[in-house]
Amino acid sequence: MMIVKFLIFTTVLCMSMLRADDVVHLNYWVLFSGGDGRPMQLMVDKFNASNKDINVKMRVIKWAEYYKALNESLNTKNSPDIGIIHASLLPFYVNQNSLVDITPYDIEWKNLPSHLLDAVRFENKYYALPLDMHPQVFYFNKKYLAQAHLLDENSQPMIGNGVDGFIAFLQKLHQSLPSDTLPLSTPNSNVLPWWLWYSIYTQQENSGYIVNNRVAFNNEAGKKAFEFFYKMREAKIWDEEIHDERGYNLFKFNKAATMITGVWATWNFQQNKELDFGVTKFPKLFDKNANFGDSHTFAVLKTDNLAKQKASVTFIKWISENSFDWALSGQVPANKHVIETQEFKNLPFRETYVQSANEMALYPKNLKLQQCNEAMIKILVAFLRNNDSVEETMLKAEKTLNEILQHPLKK
Repeated sequence: MMIVKFLIFTTVLCMSMLRADDVVHLNYWVLFSGGDGRPMQLMVDKFNASNKDINVKMRVIKWAEYYKALNESLNTKNSPDIGIIHASLLPFYVNQNSLVDITPYDIEWKNLPSHLLDAVRFENKYYALPLDMHPQVFYFNKKYLAQAHLLDENSQPMIGNGVDGFIAFLQKLHQSLPSDTLPLSTPNSNVLPWWLWYSIYTQQENSGYIVNNRVAFNNEAGKKAFEFFYKMREAKIWDEEIHDERGYNLFKFNKAATMITGVWATWNFQQNKELDFGVTKFPKLFDKNANFGDSHTFAVLKTDNLAKQKASVTFIKWISENSFDWALSGQVPANKHVIETQEFKNLPFRETYVQSANEMALYPKNLKLQQCNEAMIKILVAFLRNNDSVEETMLKAEKTLNEILQHPLKK
């Protein structure tokens, strides 16, 4: 009898060990260090619960440090199995031969927007799966705008025409606010000024950024985009230095009347039940509706382990097809089936978000894009602080970026 029990115990133990060995463990890196980290973890947990043969461990890295960590992992051959990479930065990683071509896998590409497919396709091969679209939008505090008589009958901001109309709107708002409350809390010491510049620039006709590996903004459209920053500087309504986290908290806790940033801030703002806010599209200041936008994409990092590669694709497909929870963060899922559901449409502001996503101005494909953008961020932040002219700043930007574009690519 003891021998029989021992044999049964041994058999069960071996079977459980076999099942454990059959589980494919995947490391998944994300840069969702704000409120959007929780919805993503929720989706990972649901995937793990419904896929017993695959276990995904998500690691959150602060967004400002993410790409440095990812690049170091690639250099040391210790990269994650799956990583989030912005669509705009894919050219660099494809050029480095770091990503798996996922074209052969059974992915329903037709369910994704064509402009995002163009961003992830290189020589007719797909190197990433778009997760979302995240355009820039205009958040406003209903109470403060109502007190300033700047809400129309539909509870929408009454912003005048063009740059001057927008600045006049902020000035009037500023006059009615408490002394400790800002009219605009968009951070102005990091990447946000650059996203503002790009949005304003692309609202104008003939507004290419990098063309034939040269910058193309030394023109009337570029001048007007720089003039926006000059006028904001001279009006002294956005002159207080606002760091990233502080900018979001100012609006979230009723210490700012408006904020321009991405749709990803929605979930964070909704956590303060005392904040009564609305959202509308990025203000149309020039010829057409346009706003800076990008896409978080799933990239499968190169590995010799084909089982992990296959499991990674299984994971990203599942998340793409079940990305409603991601919409809770404010992001617009890229999968058309998700945004066409009534469940998605019932979420507040989503009609505005989808319209804004359809008007996103994506970056051009260029291997030096990140280096060029980082240079533009520094130039614009400095421009808001110093007394340089529009012409001086535009020429400085043109010279700096062209030097970057002509030099060998940094690893």
